[in-house]
Amino acid sequence: MPGSVSSAVAAVDRTRGCFTQLLRSGLDGSQKVKGLSWTIRDLAAHLASGSIAYRQVAEGEPSPYDSLDRRRETNQQRLEAETTDDLGAMADQIDAEVTRMLAAVGSRAGDVVSWHGGQSLPVTAFLGSVVGEFVFHGCDLAGTVGQ
Repeated sequence: MPGSVSSAVAAVDRTRGCFTQLLRSGLDGSQKVKGLSWTIRDLAAHLASGSIAYRQVAEGEPSPYDSLDRRRETNQQRLEAETTDDLGAMADQIDAEVTRMLAAVGSRAGDVVSWHGGQSLPVTAFLGSVVGEFVFHGCDLAGTVGQ
């Protein structure tokens, strides 16, 4: 049985809050993330740019990841476009973009969004992918800083 939109929204909000709280905890952005080639700053930039993409998709715009074959290249371009090293500012951006995304999604039970590569996803699956990003990269970050 698929989950409800409201449950998925709550899960996004909860996991986003944990991630941004950790970003604001005085971390060294130049520290390498365990198991990745990224620094903490790069990881934060990935989630900040991803949050913009989530919001765009929720508002009916196409995903900036228009080709699944080029998603790594697109991701690198988006990371390089992020100009700040301020983890707190990126946490603020994540919070603002996800808040807008959740407002746009509302209670669109049964609705679909256009996801990466033009694929259609049910809203609950879309929100589940957002939760997955925050959990996956939150674990990367927490493991790196011993949390």
